[in-house]
Amino acid sequence: MQVSRLGIASLVFAAVVAISAQAGALQCVPFAREVSGISIRGDAWTWWSAAVGQYDRGQAPRIGAVVVFKKHGAMRYGHVAVVTRVINNREVLVDHANWAPHRGRGRGQIAKMVAVTDISPRNDWTEVRVWNLATRDYGTRVYPTYGFVYPKSGDARLQEAALRIETPSRMVVARPQHPPAPQLATVDLQIAKALAAAAVPAPTPVPAPVPVTVQAVAPVPAPAPAPVVAVVAAPAPLPVVVQPPPPPPAAPVTLASLSAEEDLALARRFGAGRY
Repeated sequence: MQVSRLGIASLVFAAVVAISAQAGALQCVPFAREVSGISIRGDAWTWWSAAVGQYDRGQAPRIGAVVVFKKHGAMRYGHVAVVTRVINNREVLVDHANWAPHRGRGRGQIAKMVAVTDISPRNDWTEVRVWNLATRDYGTRVYPTYGFVYPKSGDARLQEAALRIETPSRMVVARPQHPPAPQLATVDLQIAKALAAAAVPAPTPVPAPVPVTVQAVAPVPAPAPAPVVAVVAAPAPLPVVVQPPPPPPAAPVTLASLSAEEDLALARRFGAGRY
């Protein structure tokens, strides 16, 4: 059953491309309707209001969603494009039809993998720029948009089948065929990465090492040398000479104090006459 539905979806999409090619101009509305599975009719700019009550709307890109351009300048009917790759929250790749000036190159053709970048201040995809294959840059023209209309989950198979269709000869792939100029290398590399990611599963990102902040530690000051105190030897104590007290003076000898024996001895010594 699944193979049958995918085959029917492929035939329907191929028939739409073939009929539109014979008519000479493939319009953006039938292309977006068949690729996304969003069944809305009317001018492109009316898709935003027509989706109310039928499809979810939002300001974030998703694969399979339709970005709705407002009426702006010469784009009197607006424009719709189908998101095929989400590069980041500011860049996507889209497939769309009839994106060219009146009678210009690419008029009525399908352009695949066209880069669209969001330049809105709030990152709500209300102002975008579209990659120009001829000039190989985004240019300066800004296109106002409403946002994205999301397909229902039941439309996923039809959407997947349509996106896998081989690119018809009338389709234009908005992908650089020559080495890009230095200032455009980033955009071309992003497109190449998005294409490679569809075939090879993206490796698990390795978290970047957390930088370690090393704070300088103030050196610890060396301890101040202890002051050297000179020790002066105390002088030796002087010898203390203890002198005995002088003997008391002898009591004067008087004649009255002499005894008779002492008086006789003196008389004998010095003679008579009282000495």
